[in-house]
Amino acid sequence: MNEPAPVAVSGGIALRAIGVGSNHSCGLSTAGVAYCWGGNYSRELGTTGPDSSSVPVAVSGGLNFTAIAAGESHTCALIASEAAYCWGANVQPSGNASTPVPVVGPVHSFASITAGGGHTCGLTSAAAAYCWGTNSGGELGDSTVSWHLSPVAVKGGLTFRTISAGAGHTCALTRNDVPFCWGSNVFGELGRAFERRLVPTAVPGLNGIATLTTGSTGSHNCALTATGIALCWGNNLHGELGNGAFAPSAVPESVTGNRPYGAISTGTMHTCGVTTAGAAYCWGNGDWWQLGNGSYGSTSVPTAVAGGLTFTTIASGLFDTCGLVTSGGAYCWGSNIRGEVGDSTTTARATPAPTAGGLTFMLLRAGGLEMCGLTSSGKAYCWGDNASGQLGDSTTVQKSAPTAVAGGLTFTTLSMGDSHVCALVSGGAAYCRGANYFGQLGTGTLNNSSSPVAVFGGRSFTAISAGGGHTCALTAGGVAYCWGSNTSGQLGNGTTDSSFVPVVISGSVTFIAIQAGAGHTCALTSGGTVYCWGDDYYGQLGRGLFGFSTVPVAVQS
Repeated sequence: MNEPAPVAVSGGIALRAIGVGSNHSCGLSTAGVAYCWGGNYSRELGTTGPDSSSVPVAVSGGLNFTAIAAGESHTCALIASEAAYCWGANVQPSGNASTPVPVVGPVHSFASITAGGGHTCGLTSAAAAYCWGTNSGGELGDSTVSWHLSPVAVKGGLTFRTISAGAGHTCALTRNDVPFCWGSNVFGELGRAFERRLVPTAVPGLNGIATLTTGSTGSHNCALTATGIALCWGNNLHGELGNGAFAPSAVPESVTGNRPYGAISTGTMHTCGVTTAGAAYCWGNGDWWQLGNGSYGSTSVPTAVAGGLTFTTIASGLFDTCGLVTSGGAYCWGSNIRGEVGDSTTTARATPAPTAGGLTFMLLRAGGLEMCGLTSSGKAYCWGDNASGQLGDSTTVQKSAPTAVAGGLTFTTLSMGDSHVCALVSGGAAYCRGANYFGQLGTGTLNNSSSPVAVFGGRSFTAISAGGGHTCALTAGGVAYCWGSNTSGQLGNGTTDSSFVPVVISGSVTFIAIQAGAGHTCALTSGGTVYCWGDDYYGQLGRGLFGFSTVPVAVQS
C-alpha cells in the first residue's frame, strides 16, 4: 500500500548506492552486491522470480558492481573494470533479460551510467557520452531517430561531468557546469521551445550571458556565457551558427566543440572566435577564404585558423576577417577585393597575412568591406572600401593599407556598420562618418561625410554600435538610443519610422552592452539577459518564432 511517510527498506541490508526506476528500485551493498525490489514485469529486478517483490532480492549472476541505475523497465550497472551490464526490458533483438548481460560494442566501459525510459547513457573515463536503446525522440543524441543496440557517440564532441537519462530525453552538465539537453521536448523538458533536438543543445539563459556580438551586416547573433560557452541564433544558411546544421534557429544554439571562448565575432555569413588559450576558429561561409583555414568553402562547425598564431581578439566582416595577436599586430585574411586585408594588395589571402605599416592596435573592428583599428593612444586607422567616405580620410578612395582617420580626434572606442563608422571620444561624445542614406550618422541630415561629424543632440555615451543602416548607443545610465533606418523596427521605439537623430527605445530596461545588426538590434542587461528588436525573418530575435518586433523582447531562456 502507499506510505505517506518514509519507511525502512526490508532486510536490514546496508546500501551505499541506490537507483529508482518507474516501478522498481535497486541498490548496492557495501560489498557491491546488487539488490532490487518492486515490479518485475520485464525482469528489471534481475531475477526469474515472481512479477514483483516487496523486499530486496539479490540480482542473479553473482557480479559485484560499483554503480547502478534503474530505468523505466530496465536496470544497468558497472563492475570495477568499468564494463557495463544491463537487465530487464530489451525489445530488440532477443527480448527481456532476467540476469545481467554485458553491454557490447567498440565502447562498452564507462565511469558512470544512467538509465532512462527505453535508453541508457554512459560517460567514459574521458568524459565522452555514449547512449544506446530507443531513439524515437532523439534521446541518444547522435543526430538521428534510429534505435541503436550498442553504444553510439553523442554528437558534438562535448565532455561532461554528469549525465541523466529521462523518459525520452537526456541532459548532461559539462565540466564547467553548462547544461545541455537533447531528445523529446513535448513538455519543454529541454528547457526551450517545444521542439525536439537530435544533438546536445545548451539550455540557454541559466548561466548568464557575459558577451554579445551581432554582425553589422549579418542576421545572426552570438553570445558567450561567463564560462566561455558560445551560443548563436538567427540565420544559418552557410552554417554561421556553428551547430553542425544549415537551418536558421529562433533560439540560441550551442556551437559545436564545447571550447571555452574568450572572444567571438559575427560577420555577414560567418563567425569566428578566439579560445581562452588564443586559438582562432571560424565557421560558416568560406567562399572568399574568410575562414582562414587555407581552403575554400563553407563549414557548419568550427575549423582552426591556419598559421598557429595566438590571438587576443577577432573581427569578422563580409568576405574577410582580421585578428589581433598578443603583440597588438593585426593579421587579416579573405577576399581582399577592396584591400580590406590591409597588406597593400588586393590579392586574396586564404591564411592570415600581416597588415602593412607595422602598427599595433588595442581594438579591431570589421565592417562590410572595410576594417578599422584603434591604437593605445586613441588614434584610428582604417583600410578597405571607401566609396561612401567611411574610412574617414576625407576621400572616397579605397585603401589597401591602414590609413589615419582625418580630423585629429582621438577615440575611446569605435564600431563599423555596412558603410559607415561611429566612434566615441573621451567624455562620450559620438562622431560618425560614411554613408548616411537612412540617417545612420545621426546628424539630422542625409548627407554622407568622409570625415567624422558629431551626432546630433550632444549626448554622452559609453557604448556605440553601427549596424546595416542604423546606429545605437548607450548612456552611462544604460539608456539606449538609436537612429537611422527603421523599416523593421530596429530602432526599438515602437514604430517603423526612420529617424535622422537619436531616439530613445521603448521600455524601461537598461543595458550594459548593445549591438546593431543588418536590420535588428540586441542588447545585454547587467543580469546577463539579452533583449533584441527589429527584423526577425531568420529568428535573430531569439524568441522562438519568426517575424519582427518594434520594441525589445527577451531572448528565450
